[in-house]
Amino acid sequence: MALVEMKCQNCGAPLTERKNGYVCPHCGSFQLFIADQDEEISALSMPLEEFRQKIKEKQRTFILSRDGALKAVDIDSAIVRKKIEDAQSLLSEGKGYAVEEALRGVPEDNFAAERLRFLAETGARDEAELACFALDLKQCRHFADVLNLCDMQTRQTYEALEELCLGNREILSQIGEGKRLLDAGLLEEGCAYANAMLQKYPTHAASWEIFIEANCKKDEKYDPFPDLEYLLSCLDSLQYGYGAEKDYYGAPRGISAAIAQRCRKIAGKKQQKNAVFYRYILRPLIVLAGIGILIGVWKLIDVLLG
Repeated sequence: MALVEMKCQNCGAPLTERKNGYVCPHCGSFQLFIADQDEEISALSMPLEEFRQKIKEKQRTFILSRDGALKAVDIDSAIVRKKIEDAQSLLSEGKGYAVEEALRGVPEDNFAAERLRFLAETGARDEAELACFALDLKQCRHFADVLNLCDMQTRQTYEALEELCLGNREILSQIGEGKRLLDAGLLEEGCAYANAMLQKYPTHAASWEIFIEANCKKDEKYDPFPDLEYLLSCLDSLQYGYGAEKDYYGAPRGISAAIAQRCRKIAGKKQQKNAVFYRYILRPLIVLAGIGILIGVWKLIDVLLG
């Protein structure tokens, strides 16, 4: 994993830790942790914790500089600063739809504002989250403006993000071919394709989903829960809604119907076993223990009074 200096590489001020990286409170620069997706991990042959550690080790550090527009030196700049801070808070809360309104009146030549408009347009909360998206960033209206306003170092960061997003889109397209095989009932071909995709792209949640779905359709006794933990460990899992919340049976929201159905079946059997254990073993033992306690208390009282 890349080591991050605790001083800002833009102005030299001390950095403050923040989700997905560090931020400079003086000039507003970010140092982001973004994981590379082009290195293979032998996901099928390593424990879950080792898999998570490997993902962390694949992270690189990117520098995202911001101009000095956030410094309040007069009334106008103070208002601009407040608007940008409010827009940043809205974006962090997942309310990208409100960012444009919050930035109303902020000039379009302000990099900090254009960056927030661009992120809101993509639906990402920050650049680290954007790195997991499958998008053509050149199709975003504010992307060109961001590139024109930033310095060379930051431009390189956004160009790297563009390559990552395009790569993600190609990967999802390849994985989708396996989904078509499964939907068409070509089980053997679909399973072989799913295994190949997982070996090639083990850090993508979509690879795990098609692999788990193929096994659910192939093996009636297959338990998807252990492999779902690998899926939820992938950096892009939250992008697709996985892991944000689970249903009553423990299946991630947004997962395919075949996987959700298998989760219900497996979890339902476990619940039935637990109910049988409680009803016919644990509850009688509790009753017997209670009777034993009452008898013991009765004998103790009898001794004390006798």
